Amino acid sequence: MMARSRLSRFPQRPDAPRHRLPGELVVSLTSYPGRFGMIELTLKSLLDQTVRPDRLVLWIAHDEYDQLPPAVLALQNDIFSVRQCENLRNFKKILPSLEAFPGAFIVICDDDTYYPEDWLNGLVNAYDPEEPSIVCYRCHRLSYTPEGRLAPYRSWRRNAADDNDGSLVRDLLPTGNGGVLYPPGSLPPETNNLELIRQLSATSDDVWLYFMWRNNGWSIKRVPGPPREFTEWSGTQEQALWSLHRTGKKDEHLQSMSDFFGVP
Repeated sequence: MMARSRLSRFPQRPDAPRHRLPGELVVSLTSYPGRFGMIELTLKSLLDQTVRPDRLVLWIAHDEYDQLPPAVLALQNDIFSVRQCENLRNFKKILPSLEAFPGAFIVICDDDTYYPEDWLNGLVNAYDPEEPSIVCYRCHRLSYTPEGRLAPYRSWRRNAADDNDGSLVRDLLPTGNGGVLYPPGSLPPETNNLELIRQLSATSDDVWLYFMWRNNGWSIKRVPGPPREFTEWSGTQEQALWSLHRTGKKDEHLQSMSDFFGVP
């Protein structure tokens, strides 16, 4: 695999230049024991980008920290750190960073994915300080029923990209594995409301975050260019949260959020 071949030469860019964003940039992700065997590869791909963030943070639940492989802990340096937090499932990738780094640009990504060397630079370059917005690589376009309700998630246009590529819109729901950049202020304080999360969207962080930034008056745009697919490490999907969504959990959460906040 080309990804493994590249990472076998890690590190290739120890002196990569700092990003150009007007503020601190934090790349934030989480993991759990079922994927600890592969997280080292993902971290190496994040540490070998053509531009460097100010911080790369891996959030691990308190009771799972001792199971981390020593090779992961050994990667820690002046940029990368492993931090412990409450077990918030997939929400660990974003909520602790919102609390720990107020005012920062936060990029979330997944622990089971290989990130090409130009990945972070693409997100950074697509951000326009004159027209601030959320930025993503992969997203799905919302679809509606004739009655004006959200249509089933499976019917949405997947990995949407069209002629208005790069423009600011509000009907695209970004997917975490491609990476999503959240500028300061795009997510309101209510984003960390754990009681409401557990009530409305317990396992769908992407749905929760979509309603948060949209109701906060923000828009999103996709990194210009053809749609990108990202390589997932083999053996990491057996316990993935998408298995829950196959049973309709995603649609349940979309319905609950629409009932509470209004149809987007």
